[in-house]
Amino acid sequence: MIESPEIDLIGRFKTGYGWEKVIDGRPEMKKGRGWASCPPRDMEEFGRFVSETVQHYRGQIRYWQLLDEPHIPWKFRGSPEEYVEMLGTLSTAVKKDVPNGRVLNGSYQLRWLIPLALRDLIKDGNSEEAIRLYQSTYMRSSIASKHEFPSVDNIAELKKVLKSDLAKYAIKFCEILLTTGRDSFDIFCFHDHMTYDTPNTYDVVTQAALDLLKRYGVTETMYLTGVGQDKNQSPSDQARAVPIRIAASFAKGIDYVLWWSFVDIEGPDSVNPRSGLYHDDGQPKPASVTFSTLAHKMQEIQFTRASFLPVSNAKAVLFQGGKGEFVIAWRESGTRRSRIPLSGTSATVTTLVPVGTQTELRRSEVSIRSGSVFVSVNADPILIASRDRKEYAGQ
Repeated sequence: MIESPEIDLIGRFKTGYGWEKVIDGRPEMKKGRGWASCPPRDMEEFGRFVSETVQHYRGQIRYWQLLDEPHIPWKFRGSPEEYVEMLGTLSTAVKKDVPNGRVLNGSYQLRWLIPLALRDLIKDGNSEEAIRLYQSTYMRSSIASKHEFPSVDNIAELKKVLKSDLAKYAIKFCEILLTTGRDSFDIFCFHDHMTYDTPNTYDVVTQAALDLLKRYGVTETMYLTGVGQDKNQSPSDQARAVPIRIAASFAKGIDYVLWWSFVDIEGPDSVNPRSGLYHDDGQPKPASVTFSTLAHKMQEIQFTRASFLPVSNAKAVLFQGGKGEFVIAWRESGTRRSRIPLSGTSATVTTLVPVGTQTELRRSEVSIRSGSVFVSVNADPILIASRDRKEYAGQ
């Protein structure tokens, strides 16, 4: 994999190397799910370790990341200030020893960005917007996966929620990372580990997170490094979610989208045991076919614009590039089909949810000699691809 010209590896520093502080009687403290990382007992020693590791893989790895979700108290036992200092040490080593080296922050869960966004909205006098954001984000999923936040109907209740220990910690860590740690990373990474009732909920949460980053001057490349699915989704629901989540992410300006796990992870510590693109025996799920199809098509193509169709309850995202263009479209609600008016020369329409088997997508050719035709779309996302540019009614 290191030698493959088609694969860029991300080297991630974790814990367990012997340089950690001893906290609560041991260098690693079991807390909830997984092991919590500890900060180094000697930052200079940590710096030497990082520098030697980065030099060892020079020419093979140029992307380096520090820990995983360190903003969660039970995953990193140090303070936000200690994490930022570690991140600065990593950045110094990478910039010194790796040509074109890039540093990634430990991936931030989307929902842990929201408390700071809520606080800032309230400070700016946008209380109603803060309440709407909270209601669309936390009514069924909270920043603590085991604890739901209460319903909120007014600003007094929301302020009370933001005074909880977890919310205060989320605000502090995020603010320190985006201020004092601002120069220590080149790529901002975040995870999408929320349960969404509708694609629109994901839209709202992602936009709020990106607005927050922009306010703090974070405009670098952004990676969504942990797209997943809810553990209760069926394989067909997962296949529907993949293209919608990918399209919505690129439409928001995210540069790269990585799936959280290729293979199902069974076991007592697994958060979403059925979120992989493959079953635990290696057999592909419907979503794996969709993900592979889109990954290949998006190599030389760029997001152009979204939601440009004059069709009720239907959304579409347009991509264009050297190989032509394509549209990912789906119907957001209801059981009826929506008809998309299309004019141009010819196109291939692919239903992105495999039909009949787990390894094939359904495709059909649409030829247009004059005038226009209609392409119908329901809850199953479709991909309309053409080597030529087409015109869409209402463009």
